[in-house]
Amino acid sequence: LRVVHHGVEICASHPAGLFYGAQTFRQLLPPQIHQHSVEPLRVPALQILDAPRFGWRGLHLDVSRYFMVKRDVMRLIDTIATLKLNRFHWHLTDDQGWRIEIKAYPLLTEIA
Repeated sequence: LRVVHHGVEICASHPAGLFYGAQTFRQLLPPQIHQHSVEPLRVPALQILDAPRFGWRGLHLDVSRYFMVKRDVMRLIDTIATLKLNRFHWHLTDDQGWRIEIKAYPLLTEIA
């Protein structure tokens, strides 16, 4: 990631690296980016050479024991993406029950 007086340059060897570079740049921006303003944003000139320390950076969500509505799961996935986590382990079922309704298999939710 390189910020110079005429723009921003993000280089990566893989598409995921471009995404993570964009997230790093987004984190440099001031909170005013969420306001509807026409003022130009200023970012200091800098260069960041970045690589993940660990190949597996993830979050485990266990909805078999604690139910979450779809909207909250989607918001969680968006949040972990902005934090540059690259794995999402979704624990959907356990011996206590099945939480997802599948119309073709009604017994999964009826019996569980």
